[in-house]
Amino acid sequence: SEMPVEAAGSPVTYMGRPAVVGYLRNITDRKRAETRLREAAARDYLTGLWNHREFQARLLNEIARAQRGGEHFSLLFMDVDHFKMVNDRFGHLTGDRILQTIGKFLKDALRASDIACRYGGDEFAVILPNTDVQHCGPLVSRVLEAGEEIRSKDMLLRGLAPQLGLSIGVAGYPEDSTEAQELVRKANQAMFYAKSLGGNRSQVWGDAMKEFEAEPDRLRGLLRQANLDTALALAGAIDARDAYTLGHSKRVSELAVAVARKLGLNEADAEGIRISGLLHDVGKIGLPDALLHKRHPLTAEESLIMKRHVELGVKMLSGLDYMRDKLEIVRGHHENWDGSGYPDGISGERISLGARIIRAVDTFDAMVTDRPYRTHISQGEALEEIESLDGKTFDPAVVSALKVVVTQR
Repeated sequence: SEMPVEAAGSPVTYMGRPAVVGYLRNITDRKRAETRLREAAARDYLTGLWNHREFQARLLNEIARAQRGGEHFSLLFMDVDHFKMVNDRFGHLTGDRILQTIGKFLKDALRASDIACRYGGDEFAVILPNTDVQHCGPLVSRVLEAGEEIRSKDMLLRGLAPQLGLSIGVAGYPEDSTEAQELVRKANQAMFYAKSLGGNRSQVWGDAMKEFEAEPDRLRGLLRQANLDTALALAGAIDARDAYTLGHSKRVSELAVAVARKLGLNEADAEGIRISGLLHDVGKIGLPDALLHKRHPLTAEESLIMKRHVELGVKMLSGLDYMRDKLEIVRGHHENWDGSGYPDGISGERISLGARIIRAVDTFDAMVTDRPYRTHISQGEALEEIESLDGKTFDPAVVSALKVVVTQR
C-alpha cells in the first residue's frame, strides 16, 4: 500500500564511519485534514457551493481545458429577483434560508460535472462543461423551477409569487468570448436583460444582446423599465399587507407626474417622481397588520409607530442603486411647508420639490378614497381643504398645479 510520509535524517558517525540516522512518519491523517481545510476554504459557508475565489480559479481551468480539447462550455449567471425586499420584509434569517434552498436545489438539479458557485450576495454562477448554449435549455429550465419550489415550501413566501424568482443570463465559450472576465460580463449583462423583462426567466447572450451593446440607449431604456417593474413589485408587496395601499400608490404616482409636468419639470425628474410615488409607502411593509387595518383613528402612540414607516422605507430602498437620487423624496413626503412635518421638521424649499408634490397628492388621494376608518369626500371638497392649508402644510405652487390638473381631468 501507499501512504504519504514525512522523511527526516541527521548525519552521524557510526563505528568510525559517516552515516545517517533517518526516520519516516506516516502523515496520512495530517494530509486528510489539510485536504478538508483546503476544501472548506473554497466553499461558501452558507450554501456549501464553491465560493467566489474558487469560481474564478475553476473558470480559468475550464477555459484552459476547453482550449486544449477544442470544446464548448456554457456559463450561467443568476440573481434572485427582489431578494432585498424579502430580506427587509421577513428578515435575514429567511433570506439565508432562501439562499441555502437555492444551493441545495443547484446541487440536486445539476450534473456531477457541473460547477455551481455562490458568486456573492444573492448571485450564483454555474459552469456547464461540454455544453454549448443551444443545449443547456433543459438544465436552465430546471434551475428556474427553484423559485417555485422555494415559494411552495415556505408559507411565509407564498404571497410573493411571481416576484421571488431567478433571472438567468447565459454566455458560451468560445462563441461569446475566450476570456474569463469578458465571458462573466456577457453572462451578467444577459442576466440583467432577463431581469429587465420582468425576471424569473433566462436570456442567452446572442444577436439580440449584441444589438443592445451596439445601441446602449435601448438597453438603458430597458433598465429604466426594469426599475419601474421593481417598483411595481415592491408596491405589490405592500398590497399583500393592505389591499388599499397598492391602488393608492399607483394613483399618487400618476397624479404626481401630471403635477410635475404642469410645474415644468423635465421627463427625467418626472420619472423619478413616478417611481418615488410608487414607493413612498413601502416602509409600511414593516408595520403591524393591526395598525394598518385599524378602523378607528390612531392613538398618539400608534401615530408615532405609523410615522416610522418613512425612515423604514428609506432604509429599505437605500440599497437600490436607481433610488439613490430619490431617497430625499421618499424621506420628505410627510414634511410640511411650515416645518411642522416629520421626520426632520424641515420647511419651505429645503424640502425637495418631488417630496412637496407627493405630500399634496398623497393627501388629496387619501381624502377622495375610502379608508378603513372613514368614507371619502368629493374631489372639490378635497381641493378646498388642501387650499385652506396652502402655505402651511403644502407648497402654494404645488397646490395651484394640483388644482389645475384635477379640474382639467
